[in-house]
Amino acid sequence: MIRHVALFTFTEEVTDEDVRAIDAGLAALPGLIDEIGNYSFGSDLKLGAGTYDYVVVGEFASVEDYDTYSAHPEHVRVLTSIIKPVLKDVARAQMEIS
Repeated sequence: MIRHVALFTFTEEVTDEDVRAIDAGLAALPGLIDEIGNYSFGSDLKLGAGTYDYVVVGEFASVEDYDTYSAHPEHVRVLTSIIKPVLKDVARAQMEIS
């Protein structure tokens, strides 16, 4: 199984409406992309210094399923039209889990 983690820092211009649109866009993906297993996302709680603004965690049965998700047109649309306009920085990692 593959776990994917993406951490976003937003621009100073990001609004609550922008974050709600990101939430809605990401919430739709599990219904559109069969390869998504567990999928969670949300704003950081700001419990410590040096955190990102937002996190996405997805689980996939295989590398091939992750690749399908990554390249899926709806995932790409959410990234390019909703997230990237307010994105300042991103960190991503994938790991194998049992």
